[in-house]
Amino acid sequence: MRQLNGETFKLWAQVISPVWKGETLDRAAVASVLKTLVSDVSQVDAGVDDVSSVLVGLFMAVAGIARAGNIAEGKAVADKAIKETNENLSKMRELRGRMEENRRDLGEIDFSDSWKTESDDK
Repeated sequence: MRQLNGETFKLWAQVISPVWKGETLDRAAVASVLKTLVSDVSQVDAGVDDVSSVLVGLFMAVAGIARAGNIAEGKAVADKAIKETNENLSKMRELRGRMEENRRDLGEIDFSDSWKTESDDK
């Protein structure tokens, strides 16, 4: 969260503030700041997903134990809830890994003005 706060300030300092003052938009600066900002948001989102998934799994395990008629039945219910939670976490992490690959691919795009030709400037 602290890192995200710093990147949000950089977005203001390097992109929004200059445009607000009427300066030309620097596409490379925008791409650089947004790339880092999106990565930081993704990390925060991943952490929240992991924590919420674990809490749901723990709640299911505790609720199952409370409804169980005996220790063995309660343990079986809790084990099942924990197994399902771990499977869900694994799926979420795999999806986040694929999303990160896509972000890296997008990060390879050159957003500078180097793609322009002299005829484009005229």
